Formats: sequence, structure tokens, C-alpha cells
Amino acid sequence: MSKAKLILILKAGDEVVEETEDPILWRKVLATIQGEREQTKETQVQSNENNFSLKDDQTVDAVVEKFAASINVSPAEVRGSIDPQKEDPYITLNSKCWEAMKKQTPRRGPGAVGPAAVVGTVLALWFEVAKNNESVTQNSILKILETLGVADNNPARSVKNAEWLIHRRGGIIKIDPSQISKAESFVKKFCTKRWNDNDKTT
Repeated sequence: MSKAKLILILKAGDEVVEETEDPILWRKVLATIQGEREQTKETQVQSNENNFSLKDDQTVDAVVEKFAASINVSPAEVRGSIDPQKEDPYITLNSKCWEAMKKQTPRRGPGAVGPAAVVGTVLALWFEVAKNNESVTQNSILKILETLGVADNNPARSVKNAEWLIHRRGGIIKIDPSQISKAESFVKKFCTKRWNDNDKTT
């Protein structure tokens, strides 16, 4: 069976201007066409990546401002206290804010909030404002507590005891919509380190 010949044809509309069977020439043309296609793809990918990064950065800044407004604090206080991020672990709690909370709140009884509930509240409220598709889980809470060097021997109980948190099927933790003002007030106190203030965020 004879091998089919490759013919390079140059056309202007339907009219054939030139044609050749020169293998060297058609290889050069083919390489040029393929090279231009790859370069175009690479340029498009780079452009999309740059747009994606820029859009993400703008979104994070905008959400920080929205988050700050929702709890009536400055964006700088939000960044300094919980350091919201667009990637896992999404928040990093300031150790000085944590220390102030421990000093100004009771360890047990009314007003006491377990470590897991603290992290769960901040993270769930951030996801709520950011419209993040991720879910707050016990594992995500414990990962953040670990960065603080803090343990919670019964995280499920801590979450259950926080009246503004709800534990849904599958271990998902969310803010109770009917108690969101309490969650906002709690996070405001964490960000400002003023736990004796009795005002409630509206």
C-alpha cells in the first residue's frame, strides 16, 4: 500500500495560488502553525491567571471591609485580629486578642465560651459574609486552634453551648440566622479586645 503524499496548498478564496509536495517546506509551515497555537493558549492562560489573582485580591479586600462594617469595627482591626485569607485555614487568630479574651471572660458558667466555639463563630461569620462555599467543620476548627497552641477537650460541647451556633448534619457548623447579632457582637469584642462592652452589633 503506497504512502499518501502530503501536499501544501496556498489558496486565495477558492483559487489555488500555489501547491507543493516539498516535505521540508510543509514541515516548517506545520511547525509554525502549531507554535502559534501553543503561544496563543499560553497567553490566554497567563491572562486568565492574572485576572483571577487580581479579582481575588479585590474580593478579599472588599469582603474585609464588608465584614468590618457588619461588626462595626475598622478593616485594620479585622486584619490585625483574625487575618482573613482566601485559602485554608481562612483565618489566623491573633494570640494577643485570644489572651485578652481569656483574661476578660469567665472560664465556666454564664458568659463562658469554649475554644472551639470561638473559632467556629469567627470562621462561620467570615464564610457567611464572604459567601464562601467551604463549610466550617470540627476538623477545620481544631486546625486553627492548633496554630494557637490551644486544645479543646470537648469541641462538640463547646459548639453546642454557644447559642448562636448550630450543628447541622454531616458535622457542618453555621451561624443561627436568628442569633446572628449575638455572633457579630462576640466577634466584635474579639477584634477590639473589649469584652466588658455591653453594646450589641445590629
